[in-house]
Amino acid sequence: MFADATTLMLELQHQKPFTPKQEPVRPCFAENFNPECSTIKPVQPDRHTLADSHDMPIVVGLREVADAPDASCLDWRTIMTKRLYADLSEWWPLMSPPADYAKEADEIDHLISEAVPDARRILELGSGGGHLAANLKARFDMTLVDLSPAMLAVSKRLNPDCRHLTGDMRTFRLDESFDIVLIHDAIMHMTSADDLAAALATARAHLKPGGIGLFCPDCTLESYEPGTSSGGSDGQGRGMRFLEWDQPIRPGDNRYRVDLVYLLKDGDAPVRIEQDGDDFAVYAQSQWLSMLGKAGFSGVELHLVSGREVFLAGAA
Repeated sequence: MFADATTLMLELQHQKPFTPKQEPVRPCFAENFNPECSTIKPVQPDRHTLADSHDMPIVVGLREVADAPDASCLDWRTIMTKRLYADLSEWWPLMSPPADYAKEADEIDHLISEAVPDARRILELGSGGGHLAANLKARFDMTLVDLSPAMLAVSKRLNPDCRHLTGDMRTFRLDESFDIVLIHDAIMHMTSADDLAAALATARAHLKPGGIGLFCPDCTLESYEPGTSSGGSDGQGRGMRFLEWDQPIRPGDNRYRVDLVYLLKDGDAPVRIEQDGDDFAVYAQSQWLSMLGKAGFSGVELHLVSGREVFLAGAA
């Protein structure tokens, strides 16, 4: 299956970027179209429209390709981006099941218990589908914030007992303070130093005196390795498998591209194939330490949690 999926991805990347009129309509982003191309026509916005964000393209609606004589006006590599946070969000529980977060949640719980034994309230920024929160909520009062309404809807079904708020981790402000501010792998979406600094400032602004911030990137510049991975799981009458291809860091940059192919099985319907992608950024450990200090944190510690570098930082 893995070899077949790899071959499938290569074929998808090299196929002509043209979708005939009778094909299912797919979500696209307006900024990726050539305005001179008259063959793209807007239809009604879909239900997963997202708020404006520099790091998350706006899903302005669905568009369809008519009889396009010049398919060069489309770039499917950039169009099919962040679909997991929009029209494909319902598949997230099968792509990365909540149970997969249990061990990591236990280790994070241990870090918190050591640093702030009486901690009770956690603000999680970029909480996504709520899978980490599902493994922490038994002990902590969780407030979950995410930019994607579609992902928040997934989380609300899983965590109806948690508070959910829509917001951008760079600009979100709540007139409350917390024992812990947690940002898991969503911090990888901060693709510029300014974005990362803004997210750290948000975290610091919501901490009580003596509280801590926990920042859990997938990797740092020192630990990043390009490569491929695959996974997925089955649910009630549904199944999902994926192939992920993490590209090398761009020369002279700290960003890298992730390309994804999903194989989705829903009931007795034939397996369908969907393409997706995203851009992430990595920062050196020294950059993390410097930026945490500038954001008002102190006593920064670096821990290894389930193979992930986690920065624990106290409120200065």
